Amino acid sequence: MREFLVVADEGSVSVAASKLHITQPVLSKHIRAMEDTLNVQLFLRSPKGLTLTPRGKQAYHTFKDIVSRYDDIVCLFQPENNVVCGQLRMGILSMGFDRYIAPVVERFNRQYPNIAISYATENPLDIVDGIIDGDLDIGFLGQARFDDKGQISYRCIGKDVLHAIVPKGGPVAQRGYIVPADVTDAVLVCLKIKETTDVLNELVATAGYKPKSIFEVDEVEVAASFVVSLNGFFVIPDFMCDVFEASRTVEIVDFESPLYLPVFFAHKKTLKNQFVSLFLDALPSDEAR
Repeated sequence: MREFLVVADEGSVSVAASKLHITQPVLSKHIRAMEDTLNVQLFLRSPKGLTLTPRGKQAYHTFKDIVSRYDDIVCLFQPENNVVCGQLRMGILSMGFDRYIAPVVERFNRQYPNIAISYATENPLDIVDGIIDGDLDIGFLGQARFDDKGQISYRCIGKDVLHAIVPKGGPVAQRGYIVPADVTDAVLVCLKIKETTDVLNELVATAGYKPKSIFEVDEVEVAASFVVSLNGFFVIPDFMCDVFEASRTVEIVDFESPLYLPVFFAHKKTLKNQFVSLFLDALPSDEAR
């Protein structure tokens, strides 16, 4: 409800997402889910922005009243019930929120509804730096090999299967999976973020996938065009598949023998925010590094 109110006030999903410290796709998905649940259209969408429909205006006033009453009750009962209140600042990647973060946050919010979580969408290196500098309390990462000065602990919360992005219509795409022999004369397209690239390259090389050369790109979104132009391949974890599923030029295929990338929540070893330990208790795994 709070997200809906911010979107309505700003008239823009992108501006609201920035204020809420979450990604625009995640916020858009939440608004669509609310519309589906209520079975009404809440916003009129145009190039100039978003405006509330008549039903949206009704929802706005009702939700605003509910949120205001809830906040009043929290303030009224907090001293009496010793309610735990505070904030947790989380660094997240632009992908993987729904699969790995949302379920944990949902469990956490049920137990501690008055601890607000704010999100900052960053690249992996900025998340690590933010945790070390104290700007972030916890972060979601696709690996745990960083120059973190020994200050960060990593807790594995799952293993994401890896896929290869290959040119659409080619022999590998038609087969549906990739084998080591397919990459002998191929170019591996990868990101310039060294830490991420090194981990993925090591995983595929250990499995026998050794390309003739490597080509680095700045952004995930441009990888598909270079996969096609170079007749190469690009390795991604499953939580990044959404970026390429609608592509007309590339195909997502499996590895002949499955490869997996562990994913982690990271936090500073010397906890300064007492709520980090409470959040860690909501995680689905006790495996730590």
